[in-house]
Amino acid sequence: GISSDFTNSRFDSYLLSGDWRRYFRLGRHSTYAVRAFGFYSGGDRPRRINIGGTLGLRGYPEFGYIVGTRAYMLNQELRFPLLNHLTLGTPFGDLTLPQIQGGLFGDIGKALLHSDSDRALLGSYGISFRMALGPVAVLRLDLGRRFSDRRYEGYSLSADQRTPGFLHFFFGYNY
Repeated sequence: GISSDFTNSRFDSYLLSGDWRRYFRLGRHSTYAVRAFGFYSGGDRPRRINIGGTLGLRGYPEFGYIVGTRAYMLNQELRFPLLNHLTLGTPFGDLTLPQIQGGLFGDIGKALLHSDSDRALLGSYGISFRMALGPVAVLRLDLGRRFSDRRYEGYSLSADQRTPGFLHFFFGYNY
């Protein structure tokens, strides 16, 4: 993509982005999901991207901390069924919950700014529990651990955001 400032007759930025996703069936109800993502932006005012959060590097902040003009990320998850059918008896009738899936995940990535020579490599791993609410929405609970190769060097994360363990609840679109 190319962005221009017509008012000042200037070429602002350009970017190249790639997002590859693949789902491999391991059985009737089990799947291995892989996502590879790359981003590069340059020019006078390059665009920045955030790779933290539940749709990126799980366990890291969603906005403003894991930001860069160059970034790459790899997400992997092994999904398998935990409960196929669960019925709860209530005074108003029976309530049947949809399938609950378990997942083992591992994420790794890095976001660089043009002014940075290098930043630490970030990652997380853990277990997740998910329940689809129809074809478009999902409830997900992630329990995991964060890691870094050089003590989160180059990122302005608070002490709480650097603690190894995390628990995160997500409600959003089902992917």
